[in-house]
Amino acid sequence: MKRKKDNYLYVHAMAAVCTFLMTIGAYAQDVWKPELRGLTSAFGATTSPYAPPTKDVFVANSGPGLDTGCTYNTDPEHPLIIDILIDRFVGEVDADGFLVDPYPLIDKGIIPAVIQVLMPAYDVDFNGTSPPERDEVVFNGERLGLLSGENNRWKLNTFAVDIKTVKFPAKPAEGSAVTPVANRVQINVDMLNTRGWCTAIDWVALEIAILPQIALILQPVEGHNPIRVNNPNSNDTIDTIYQLSFFDTDCNLREDIVSFNEYPFSGPIIVPSFFGGDSPGEVTLHTKMDICPNTNNPPNVEVDWRIRDTSLEGTETWTGLEGDVTIHMPDKVGTYTVIFTYVIDGPKGIIFERKLLVTKKPPIQQAARLPATRTLYEKVTNWASGETDEDVILEKLLHGVYAFGQNSWRYGYSFDSVEKCRWEDLLAVPITCDYADCHVFSDAFAVMAQIMGIRLSQFVSLGTNAQGFITKKVKSLDSNFTGNARPFGSKDALKSYDRYTFGMHSLRVKDFTFYDVTFDGIYSSGDAFIAYNLNGKAEDANGEEYYTTVEGVKLYKREDFVYDSWYKHEYTSPSLTPSLRISQPSSVKGNAQNIQFTGNTTFHTVDKNGDGFAEALVAEVEVAILSGKYVIEGVLRKNGRLIANRPNFESTRFSDAALNEKTGIYTVLLSFSGEQIFQSGEEGPYELALNAIESKGFGSRLTVSTPAYEPTQFGELGVIIKGVNDVAVDENGDGKFDFIETTLHLEVRTVGNYIVDGSLMNNEGSTLVNVAERFSLTQGRQDLKINWTGRPLRRSGLEGPYKGDLVIVDAHRQTVDHIEFLTQPYRSSEFAALLELDGTFNAQGIDTNRNGLFDILRIEFGANLTEAGTFKVGGVLKTQTSPRVVFSKTMMTLSTGPQTLTLDFRGPLIQKLEMDGPYEVLVMLREPTTYEMLDGVRLEQKTAAYSFTDFEPLGGPPPAMSLAGRSFDKGVDIDGNGLFDELHVDIDMELTTTDFYKW
Repeated sequence: MKRKKDNYLYVHAMAAVCTFLMTIGAYAQDVWKPELRGLTSAFGATTSPYAPPTKDVFVANSGPGLDTGCTYNTDPEHPLIIDILIDRFVGEVDADGFLVDPYPLIDKGIIPAVIQVLMPAYDVDFNGTSPPERDEVVFNGERLGLLSGENNRWKLNTFAVDIKTVKFPAKPAEGSAVTPVANRVQINVDMLNTRGWCTAIDWVALEIAILPQIALILQPVEGHNPIRVNNPNSNDTIDTIYQLSFFDTDCNLREDIVSFNEYPFSGPIIVPSFFGGDSPGEVTLHTKMDICPNTNNPPNVEVDWRIRDTSLEGTETWTGLEGDVTIHMPDKVGTYTVIFTYVIDGPKGIIFERKLLVTKKPPIQQAARLPATRTLYEKVTNWASGETDEDVILEKLLHGVYAFGQNSWRYGYSFDSVEKCRWEDLLAVPITCDYADCHVFSDAFAVMAQIMGIRLSQFVSLGTNAQGFITKKVKSLDSNFTGNARPFGSKDALKSYDRYTFGMHSLRVKDFTFYDVTFDGIYSSGDAFIAYNLNGKAEDANGEEYYTTVEGVKLYKREDFVYDSWYKHEYTSPSLTPSLRISQPSSVKGNAQNIQFTGNTTFHTVDKNGDGFAEALVAEVEVAILSGKYVIEGVLRKNGRLIANRPNFESTRFSDAALNEKTGIYTVLLSFSGEQIFQSGEEGPYELALNAIESKGFGSRLTVSTPAYEPTQFGELGVIIKGVNDVAVDENGDGKFDFIETTLHLEVRTVGNYIVDGSLMNNEGSTLVNVAERFSLTQGRQDLKINWTGRPLRRSGLEGPYKGDLVIVDAHRQTVDHIEFLTQPYRSSEFAALLELDGTFNAQGIDTNRNGLFDILRIEFGANLTEAGTFKVGGVLKTQTSPRVVFSKTMMTLSTGPQTLTLDFRGPLIQKLEMDGPYEVLVMLREPTTYEMLDGVRLEQKTAAYSFTDFEPLGGPPPAMSLAGRSFDKGVDIDGNGLFDELHVDIDMELTTTDFYKW
C-alpha cells in the first residue's frame, strides 16, 4: 500500500483553485497512522479536511474514540465509543432520555422527524480485496449501517436517524441548568476480518435543527405617545401592542394581542431636547419573550425593523429573554406600518406588522386630560397626513374637525333642559351626545391640536362693545344651521338666513393666528369674522325696538325660531329704512295690549354647586298676554354700562325666553351670568331693561331695579388666576439653580381637586420643560408653588426670559382658567446639571476575536455626578450626515464625584447602517423604572474618522475558506493502459484570510 501524502499550501486571501489528486487503487491491508493522532489544521481540532458543522448541531470533536490514528478491531480502544452530549431540553423524556411523545413537537416544526449523524472516517477500504472492510455504525444501540470510504482517504459519512432514537435531557428545575445527556455512537471495525483493516473517526455531529416556538410581548416604554382604548367607560391605555403566549405544555400558541388596527403605538416627529432645540423622535419598545420548550439557555436574539414606504430601518441584538428595540420616527405626520422580524438562535423567526401613528410632537397636557383614544389619534394623523409644518398641520386639523362636525354635530341654543355635550362626547366612538356650542367645538379642535403637541390658547370674541355682533356671511359646521339673521325683507326661507347673531364666540389662537372651527376660518385678528358690532338699542318711527350697531346696521329680533330655538333676526344696511316695512299706521303703536308687563318682578340667585357663589341672577318676570307667540329679553345695566346680557358665561345666546301660550298671566324666568356680574365689578342695584316682542314686531318695555347685590357674591369659574411670579432656587447651596419656582396666586371658589399643567417655551414656541401637578384646593385666596426643573434649561443653552403657559383643569377635565407669562431673564448656565463633564475622552475600537474588525466601539469619558443613584445610562452614536444612529443602554449604579463612564456601541450595528465617522456621542441618564429623563449631555469631543468597514458585520466574520460552487474533474491515465490511475479535481474556493491550509 501507499502512505498518505500530506499536502500544504500557503495561500493569500483571494479566490483560489485547489487541485486534489486522488490515487485510484485497492490494497490488501492497512497500517497504523500515528501521525493522525491529535493533529490540527486551519479548521481547528480536526484531523480530516472536513470541518464540523456549526449550525444546529451537537458535536464531539475530542475525547475517547476520536483521532485514534487508525484503529484495528484488535486494538484496546476497539470498538470506538464516542459520546455526543445534547444540552437542549425539548420535551418530556422517559427514564432513558427518549422523548415520550415527539409528534406534537414535530408537527410544530420544533424538532425534525429525522436527524443526521455525520462523521468523517479515514481509510475505509469499502472496495478492498476480499474480504473488504466493513465497519458497523451503532447509535444508541440501534444499527445505522456501514461506513464507506477509500484507502488512505477521508470521507464524510452521513446517516439518517429517527428522532425517537435520540436522547434528550430532562427539564431542569426552575433556575437550574440543563444536565446534558450522552448519545453514544459505536464503531465496530472490520467485522469480516481480524486485524485486516483499520479506520479512524475525526469527529461526530448530530445535526438537529431545534427551532423552539417563540411567544413574546411587545410594549412601548419610552418616547411614545400614550393611547387610550376606545371604550368610553375605560381609562386603560394600550400598553401592549403585540402578545403571543403559550397556553399548554405542548407549545401551542395563543394570539392574545395581534390585531393591527386595535393595538397601534404612536410617537412624535420631534421631541424637546436636553441638547437645545428639538431632537428626532424615537420610540423604545420592550420585548419580553418566552420559549417553548424552555431550555434555560439564554437565546441570541436579532430584531430587524423597517417602516414601509420609508428608508427607516434598524437592527437590535441581545442575549436573553428581554431586550429593547428603538424605532426612529418618520419626518411627516401620518399612519405607517412597521415590520418586525425576530430571529432567535437561528433561521426561524417571527414576522409581524404593527400600526404606527406619528404626531408632530408629544401630546400636551396628558396629566390634565386622559390620554387621547385610538380613534382620536387615527383622526389627527389622517387629517394632517404627510405634513410637518405646524401651521399647515393646524389648518388640516381645522378643516378635518369642521368636516367631521358637519356630519355629526348640532349647534345648540338652549341648554336649560337639554344636556350640553362635552368635547369627549362629540369625539366619542360612537357619538353619544351631539348637542353643543362654539365653546365645545373649539375645545374639540384644541384637543386635536394638543394630540399633535401643539398648544393653543382660548380667545373669546364679544364684539367691540362686549354686547354681541352679527357675523360675516359664513356657514357653521352644523349644516342645518345656516344662520339666524337675514337681510331685511327677505322671504322666510331657511337659505335666506346667511349670518349669525351671537352674544359671544369662541376661537383658539397661536402666535396671533386665530382658528375658528365653528366657521372653518383662519384669521389674523380675533374679530375678523364679525361684520357688525352691537352697541345698544333704539326704537324706529313705528315704535319697534331694534339693536343698533357701530356700523349703522339695525338688527330686529323676531319671536319665531329659525332652527333649534335660535331666534330669527333681520338686519338692514345703513341706507335702508326699516319703518317702510310696517304696513300698520303709527297709531297701532299702542297695540301693546297684546302683552304687558304687570310690574311684578322678583329676583333670586342660583348656586347649583353650593360653593357660596351664585352662578346666575334670575329675574322672575310676570307678563299678561293674549294668545300668541312672544319673546321676552332682558339686559342688566348700571348707569348705562353693560353688566350682563347672557344666561351664563360661555353662552352665545342672549338672556331671553320664548312664550307661546293662551291668554293669561305668566311668569317668565330670565337668567343672567354670574361671572359677567362678577367681572363687571359694579355693585347693585342694577337696572333690568325688559323688552317683549310679539309677532307684529310690537311689544312692551319695562325697566326695574334689582336688589343691592355685591359682585363678589357671583361667579361661575371654580378658580381664578389672579397673577403669577417666579424665582430661581438653589436647593443644595452649590451656587447653581435647581429649579424655577413659580407661584400662582389664586382665588378659589369651588373646593375640589384640580390639575395644573404647563410649559416653559423658547421664543419660537418649542417646549423646554413641562409640569403637571395635582392639587386639592380649599376656598379662598391661596398660592400654589409650581417647580420647573432647571436641567433642561441648562442643556438647552437658551437664555431667558422663557415663555410660560399654565392651565388649571378641574376634576371633569375641563379648563377652568389659564395664564401666559414671561419668567425673569435667567441664563441657562445658572442652572445645575446632574452630570458635569471634566473634558477627558477616549474612543477605541475593540477587536474581541482578533480578526482585524472591531466588534465594539468603546467610549470612555470623565464626569462628575452631583447625585448618587442607579440610572439607566443611554448613549446615542450619530453622525452629521446620516439620520441613522446606534444606541447603547446599560444600568449603572453611580456615586457622587468624579468618575469615568464607559459606553459600548456594537460594531455590527455600525457596519450594517454603513455609518462612517467621525461620530458624536449623546449621553442620557434616565430613571430606571419610569424612563424619566434626568439629564443629558453632548460629549464635547468626536471620535476618529472610522469607516463602517472597520467594524464586524452582523453574524460574525465570513469563514476563512468557503466553496465558490464550481468544480471540474478529469481522469488521468499515467501508463497508457486505458485505465485512469488518478482523478484530478479542481475546486474553486473563496479565501478571506492569508494562512497555511492543508488537505
